[in-house]
Amino acid sequence: MDALLVPLILLAIVAIGFSAWRSTQVDVVRERLAFGMAEGDAEEEADLTAGDYGLEGLRRFNYQASLFIASWKGRAIIALLGAGMGYVVAHLQKKDLYASLSLSAALGLILLFAVLMILNGIRRERERKIRKALPDALELIAAIMEGGVAFEGALTHVVRESDPRHPLYFELSVMLDAMRRGRRRHEALKLWGARCNLAEVAEVVAALTQADQTGGSLAAVLHHHARTLFREYEASVQRRAERLPIRMMFPMLLTILPAMFIVTGLPSILRIVRVMEALMRRGM
Repeated sequence: MDALLVPLILLAIVAIGFSAWRSTQVDVVRERLAFGMAEGDAEEEADLTAGDYGLEGLRRFNYQASLFIASWKGRAIIALLGAGMGYVVAHLQKKDLYASLSLSAALGLILLFAVLMILNGIRRERERKIRKALPDALELIAAIMEGGVAFEGALTHVVRESDPRHPLYFELSVMLDAMRRGRRRHEALKLWGARCNLAEVAEVVAALTQADQTGGSLAAVLHHHARTLFREYEASVQRRAERLPIRMMFPMLLTILPAMFIVTGLPSILRIVRVMEALMRRGM
């Protein structure tokens, strides 16, 4: 009975993976049939809201893998993979059926939560990088515009001189590409806000859209939001610095205080032990 469960679990994992791949291929075929397999039109009607737009090579693969893992099929495969590994380990250790199933369930849940935590950490790191670089980018665009350059020209200069792998400048390049494809400025700004999906970027997009529609100064709006974001960042750094002494208490309790106790209290304890031994010897 135990020997048959291992191939059955592996077969189930392969079947689920094949069904997920098959459904993906079916969706691709349906999309091609819907567009009539016209590659030129497909390039013109490229979905700029797609998260993998503009990504190439390993970056595109990582995005597709994270998107698949975030789906229920990916989570099921990860959980089954962990369960299969747990059952194989339990079977090699010659445990009974109940212990094998318990270990399989535990490892499946642990692997699933670990993968989800990694994905959440990647998302939070991306948001942190965007928030940190946003004030500098807005200030630079505003400074170039004050020199007599239009918004599109300033954005082109910033994107050209920046790191394309940085998430903020990559999203700015997508917005610039949208304007080059014929979209209006406010549409490209809304696309930038939707792709970044951050409150700070949404506020900047709303202010720039309003200034663009009313004929206001875009450079002044960018300067204002850059200074506001700088002040918010300084306030957040100050709050973290104020919480630092509280967080330092636990490492001190675990590392510094035991060492201080050993250095200061151990000689006294040894002296007391020697006095007690001497008294006991005299009593005997």
